[in-house]
Amino acid sequence: EISCREREEIIQLMAENFDFHLYTFCDTSEWPKVKNFGTANYDDQLSEIYQTSKVNLNITAKHIHHGIPMRVFDILGAGGFCISNYQRGLEEHFELGRDLVVYDDYRDLMYKTAYYLEHEDERLQIVENGKKKVEEYHLYQHRLQEIERIVMGK
Repeated sequence: EISCREREEIIQLMAENFDFHLYTFCDTSEWPKVKNFGTANYDDQLSEIYQTSKVNLNITAKHIHHGIPMRVFDILGAGGFCISNYQRGLEEHFELGRDLVVYDDYRDLMYKTAYYLEHEDERLQIVENGKKKVEEYHLYQHRLQEIERIVMGK
């Protein structure tokens, strides 16, 4: 319930301050400034949406305390700019502020969104860094090699 409310508050704030597009099956009629495009197909559409959006949000559910949601890898791997809430474990795999951006609270999220929308060169450099990091270290083949190494005791 807390995660749901937080997401709703963020959506409302973002829509009040920015040109905000949302892909969801949920009814967003209570937020007239949200542009709801319905659901997006993971296999056919998400990569293009992540790549063409100037800012992509990752808001991790409150009950998840550690680990990186697949959405972060999807956004970065598609060549998208990602702003995420801080999640323990992100800094183990990414350089925060270089590969992706994290926010501390709603005010920080609004500030950083506005900042990177105004500073295109910096945003695009972070996009490039994040995509490169995923391609070098976080493809499925990397995870399979890691699993094999663990299973085989190498």
